Amino acid sequence: SEKLKSGLSNRTVKFMHSILHKSLEQAARWGMVIRKVSGLVDPPSVSHKAPVTLTAEQVATFLNQTKSSRFYPMYCLAMIGLREGEILGLHIEDFDRESRTIHIKHAVQYLVGKGLVITEPKTEKARRSLKIPDFVYEALIGHLDLRNRNQGLMFVTANGTPYSPRNFVRDFKDQLNAAGLPEIRFHDLRHTTATLLLSQNVHPKVVQEILGHSQISLTMDVYSHVIPSVMDDALKLLDNTVAIK
Repeated sequence: SEKLKSGLSNRTVKFMHSILHKSLEQAARWGMVIRKVSGLVDPPSVSHKAPVTLTAEQVATFLNQTKSSRFYPMYCLAMIGLREGEILGLHIEDFDRESRTIHIKHAVQYLVGKGLVITEPKTEKARRSLKIPDFVYEALIGHLDLRNRNQGLMFVTANGTPYSPRNFVRDFKDQLNAAGLPEIRFHDLRHTTATLLLSQNVHPKVVQEILGHSQISLTMDVYSHVIPSVMDDALKLLDNTVAIK
């Protein structure tokens, strides 16, 4: 209650409650506490707003705008649902040219006092392998053909260090502006991918696997605004299937 009164959002306070609840759950297993008192408290409810996304035409405009950017291959990866840290943490050896597959095994994260560090994916589901479409494959091949290394991080500065997420996002904002597109967050490219796939009747379970969500309920909650239209299209198929005369 004090955190809510201080001005923190419901989402932030609910996240804090979740961390405490998980910690006390473990403490109960170890016999350090008698009960999980966090379970006696109802966390604040969080309303799910429809995420801001680009249309398919706007995605094409954005990718055409960024073709000359050093970050172009990274933007292509963003359009298949990779998180910012997953893109920055991708290693050359994580890309299998023969099978056209990328393996998400690492992430780059900024930690206070340590700077940029390479970490594990945030969840076990986030550790995944994806068959990449042609436009991503061609972008990666073009990028790697200019490199003279066959291991290490795929995307690095001239000094061989990981790109700063701040510089990456700054270029993203500049590219949006240059293309005349609405200002969105970098994470909204991930939302765009999911929305475009769901609108094409791709099963939510498949979208969950592509995005690396830990649970399908998360996918369903975040993209609940898309599901009804997909259901409408699915039910319309019964007209052709049943074919009552």
